[in-house]
Amino acid sequence: MTEVADALASARAAADRLVKAKRLNACLTPAKELRKSLLAQAAAAHPSGVLYGMPVAVKDNICTLEYVTSCGSRILEGYRSPYEATAVNKLKAAGALIAGKTNCDEFGMGSSTEHSAFGRTLHPFDKTRVPGGSSGGSAALVAAGAVPAALGSETGGSVRQPASLCGVVGIKPTYGRVSR
Repeated sequence: MTEVADALASARAAADRLVKAKRLNACLTPAKELRKSLLAQAAAAHPSGVLYGMPVAVKDNICTLEYVTSCGSRILEGYRSPYEATAVNKLKAAGALIAGKTNCDEFGMGSSTEHSAFGRTLHPFDKTRVPGGSSGGSAALVAAGAVPAALGSETGGSVRQPASLCGVVGIKPTYGRVSR
């Protein structure tokens, strides 16, 4: 199989896993849009990149060109950014596939991912618990096995707390290592 065929297979499998995980309300991107975008990205990805074909979900307050960026708020519902975040650009340069936008507390202000305009994100293993927040959608998708990695945003625990509550690894980079 060629590298492009491998990336397309990875994109299809990721889309299937994300659609299956829809019950968690962790991915805000509609299934049809998600599939179409992942396949287009796989066909255009950089085969020499170290993350070639790897699906990475992105928190809804991080700008992407492929998907709506609403920050978990009806105020920005339907907003399409004219630019993408540096972290997203670097993922693409490494060959990663941007696998949809993840649910978050509105404007990243919360600690449970229960306060999104698009509904509560469910914990992947226990529906009576919260996945943490505000990057709970990202942590829930990784814990559920829908994607191997996801971006979140962190000021005071918004990546580390949901990672801990969902049983995955969350890293807060040192200020200046990632563009704010």
